[in-house]
Amino acid sequence: MDNNKKRTVDLNEKDYTVKEETDNDRSESAGTYPDYPYEGYPKPLYDFEKGNSLGSFICGIMSVAFCFAPIFPLLMSIIGLFLAHEDKKHNALSSKPKSKSAVIGTIMSIFGMILNIAIYITVIILLITFGTFLYNKYVQ
Repeated sequence: MDNNKKRTVDLNEKDYTVKEETDNDRSESAGTYPDYPYEGYPKPLYDFEKGNSLGSFICGIMSVAFCFAPIFPLLMSIIGLFLAHEDKKHNALSSKPKSKSAVIGTIMSIFGMILNIAIYITVIILLITFGTFLYNKYVQ
């Protein structure tokens, strides 16, 4: 075997084929990466691209479930909307369809935010009303 030649093995489902390439052949493809699946690496067990949609879904549920907490649901709603937007942007770039969990996470995050703001406004109105009542009854 010549020192300038490199032997590579193509893994097909049916057979193994050996092809030889020289340094000149490799210089043409220098700087490019092979398409997935990479030679010798197995397919990953978990699809990390689904993390944003799942995170949006969980944050949306938490924003509704803890809607009576002071600041936590607003933070969860904002994080859920951000993650849903990132998933939407990633899916648009890779031409994938919208994930259902990101859509549900967006809806739940918006609903949790509206519910939390409504509770804040109600509490503020009740405090003002109760404070005015106490002021009129005991101070005057």
